Amino acid sequence: MKTRGKGMLARGARFIALGSALAMALVAVPVAPVGAQGVPGAPSGVHVLGWGFSDVSAMAISGPDLFVADSTADMVTELDAKTRDLVRVIYGPAYGFDDPVAMVAVKGKVFVANAGRGGRPGSVTELTGTTGALVKVISGPSYRFVDPVGMVGAQGHLFVLDGGWVTELSASDGALVKVLSQAAYHFDEPTSIASDGRDVFVADGNEARGWVSVLDASNGAALRVFPEGVTVSPPQIVPVIAVGDGHVFVGGAYSGVQELDAATGKAIKALPGSFNDPVAMAVSGPHLFVADQGTGGVFELDARSGAELGFMGFTKFAVGDPAALLASGSHLFVGGSDTVAEVSTGPSFAGNALIGATTGSRYRFADPVDLAVSGRDLFVLSNVDGGSASVSEVVPSTGALVRVMSGPAYHFDIPVALALSGPYLFVANNGGGELATDVTDTGSVTEIDTTTGRVVRVITGDDADPVNSQVDQPYALAVIGKDLFVANYGNNSVAEVDIASGAVVKVLSGPKYNFSAPGRLAVSGSDLFVASEDLPYSVTELNSTTGAVVKTFPNSGVFSILANGPDLFTLSNRQNMVREINIATGKTVRVIAGPAYRFNWPWALTVAGNDLFVANNGGNSVTEVDASTGALVGVLSGPAYQFVGPKAIVASGNEVFVGSNGPSAISSMGTPGLGHSVTEFPA
Repeated sequence: MKTRGKGMLARGARFIALGSALAMALVAVPVAPVGAQGVPGAPSGVHVLGWGFSDVSAMAISGPDLFVADSTADMVTELDAKTRDLVRVIYGPAYGFDDPVAMVAVKGKVFVANAGRGGRPGSVTELTGTTGALVKVISGPSYRFVDPVGMVGAQGHLFVLDGGWVTELSASDGALVKVLSQAAYHFDEPTSIASDGRDVFVADGNEARGWVSVLDASNGAALRVFPEGVTVSPPQIVPVIAVGDGHVFVGGAYSGVQELDAATGKAIKALPGSFNDPVAMAVSGPHLFVADQGTGGVFELDARSGAELGFMGFTKFAVGDPAALLASGSHLFVGGSDTVAEVSTGPSFAGNALIGATTGSRYRFADPVDLAVSGRDLFVLSNVDGGSASVSEVVPSTGALVRVMSGPAYHFDIPVALALSGPYLFVANNGGGELATDVTDTGSVTEIDTTTGRVVRVITGDDADPVNSQVDQPYALAVIGKDLFVANYGNNSVAEVDIASGAVVKVLSGPKYNFSAPGRLAVSGSDLFVASEDLPYSVTELNSTTGAVVKTFPNSGVFSILANGPDLFTLSNRQNMVREINIATGKTVRVIAGPAYRFNWPWALTVAGNDLFVANNGGNSVTEVDASTGALVGVLSGPAYQFVGPKAIVASGNEVFVGSNGPSAISSMGTPGLGHSVTEFPA
């Protein structure tokens, strides 16, 4: 079950915690330098393109746009290669994307090779390079697509490398030309394919040796086989190949990279790079780039001399597992895992004093997932299944416990979110836990009078008809005026509830809203922003009065959102980044990412004053950023804060509260209960 936090944060701190208080100074980091271009804190000339990728497998450029294939999400993302703005996300059953592993642009078209999963046959998807529209899905027994692993275009033809053969297609209409598999080609276990525009080179190899088969790109004829080349050391290598400037470069695990003469196949030299496991290569002018998963970076070499010119690792472009390279003019695109980077060819600490600490088991903090502040009191939502979920009410100024609200009367069933309207507290129960009456439990919303701690009403869904239920696995709450808005994760809808009566005013659902597992809500004036956690990972802006769609932000990979003034901040925990979007135009203002920010599975964010605060669930820290410039202000971490898996964050006045979930009983090596806490510090 996914959970969330929301809120605001700041500096100097108090703990309301289970476990011992730790007295240390609170520290902050000064502003980090901002690169001349691209991501703040990144070197000049490096841009990190984060658009919700999960497993970048291939890239291609067609006209002004960069196309990025994602093998895990079965989709293709199209970006403007110059501005780096999102053009569109291409996905859906009609496209036939099924583990897309290779991509090539030929004559205004983009071809995507699909390897197929679970024994399904492979295929090739043909798209228009200008609109991303589907032309056709090429498949069938005659093509012999079993497990495509690579693809190139040359001389008006498309060559698709499969298990033990190459399928040649016409690039103009996708028609089958022939399947190249005869003995003359010497195919055994080919794994990589490249072209210099005239010939096609296929890297092959087995446990004994490696070789390169050369084909005539104009007619697919076998020209020659280079018997020299790759020196193989068991276990079997996976050779990769690149061609440029009359040379062929062949690389593979345990064998490094070797340079061959493209005309004769004679070995010229073994390149002395510090390679461990080369998985992709690209030639750009006089330079050879080698993506090496063993070292987690990209090597740059002089293609003529073989001299190593430089190494770019995670700290430079935030791609920790490079798997795809694309050279285009003076730009190199590096793709891997959830990131694409574009590359053109020990701070001091000062801190504030801790406010203090409050401890004790009576607070019943256990996996705090959301916080809310009303007047003098702080409400802490603890998500525990099996009837132990609770809301603890605390006076932050003294740490005094007012009450713990828990038990059957509250109908807490995997509670995930809080919202306040005057004296009334609303709790979203996602449902499906041990209290569920059946597997179709649609969840509920519990309304509590905070002056007495008593339940006002429970708004429930329809277990018998969850698709049309007004409440179905509610995952986020927001209040605008007299109405409560409920994001229904289960049936892709948003329900508007009249707070005074508890009656449902309307339910917003249907294709025009583009909801897909709506899990986050944000408010700006009278507008409501709804973030979807499933494809196409978009944010929908609604007029809360009429329910009309204002616009859709095709921003991928959103895990949490926050509206602040003219901008919308979206957080992606998979990509360790925050994107700032202008609400009026929908354009990206900046991407906030990079090692200096120390984002590590960021979970929740908020604004206090002029600063943005991000709770890092994986890093046991909070990152503070200047909301107007994107510059780093500081990273708050260390024993004094007792941050252990923080998931919730909220601000009240000049104080910030962070809820920590703590380590599991199995993995914890520290003080029992440490981390199931709330940390307070001044903004």
